[in-house]
Amino acid sequence: MPVRQALEDQARLAAALEGLTCRQTALGIGDALILDFGELLPGPDGELAGAVVFVVECPWRIDNPDRPTVGWEDEEEDIAHLSSVLIGGAVDEVEIRRPGFDLTLQLSNGFRLRAFPDCRAYYDEELSGGALPWQFAGRDLPSTDEFG
Repeated sequence: MPVRQALEDQARLAAALEGLTCRQTALGIGDALILDFGELLPGPDGELAGAVVFVVECPWRIDNPDRPTVGWEDEEEDIAHLSSVLIGGAVDEVEIRRPGFDLTLQLSNGFRLRAFPDCRAYYDEELSGGALPWQFAGRDLPSTDEFG
């Protein structure tokens, strides 16, 4: 499947976030930001996971209404602490701007998460085990197979 089609499918899934509350944040491998939305339940490994999990593996930034709060190249300790401002905020709006698939989540607590896919390969190549710049997963999402 072309990466662009996979991103279009993920963009359709993004609508499922509206109204869900961010319940926890975490850092993944290589500056990835992981957000859990909706009810937290234990997964097969015993770790709590949200109904929808959002993973951002491209450059990202969290802004408050007045200025940037934290971004993907800040110190890990700062990211771990400052990304927690998203917890408790419900997603009011999801915006995806094409052609770059820049994504913005506006939360009810006034904070905004922005993701900026920054590599041409995200748009031109086949998806073959590589990561998307951002993606959704979770027990409360439809399968992307349903999009045809």
